[in-house]
Amino acid sequence: MIQRIQSILLFFASITAIILLFIPIGHVYTDQADYIFDAFFLKENIPNGDVKLYTFYIAIMLIISAFLSFYTIFQYKNRRRQLKLNAFNLMLFLIIIVFMLYICPDFIFVQQGISTTANDFKSNPWIMTCAIPAFFIYMSTRAIRKDEKKIRAADRLR
Repeated sequence: MIQRIQSILLFFASITAIILLFIPIGHVYTDQADYIFDAFFLKENIPNGDVKLYTFYIAIMLIISAFLSFYTIFQYKNRRRQLKLNAFNLMLFLIIIVFMLYICPDFIFVQQGISTTANDFKSNPWIMTCAIPAFFIYMSTRAIRKDEKKIRAADRLR
């Protein structure tokens, strides 16, 4: 049953979450230096620049989300478990998005002494791909529910 549409969607969600590990989230411009912000760290935007802050927890959450999507593919015999795993994964991914785009620039960087007003933080346009895995997870949830509905209708006819 790996050939079902929800399996393909979950596979794409997993791959896209892994790709997000390597896309810079944005740039922080301050009077002292320019910084690159990605899933692993915030470092100066120069060759061999110093790491100002480690943000590996974003990378860990992305890896967990990718693994969870991949694990959910092989739970095809238990659709209810797939639905629960998808709900958890979707919630985790929405937390990742909020954390990457709002909490880190507005709170964590300020605590580290890096001023990030709206003019200082410029997000990478490619970071919009962070919505793609959430969309894939949502669509796979709909497909799983549709399968469950078909099976219940077939059981009722027996």
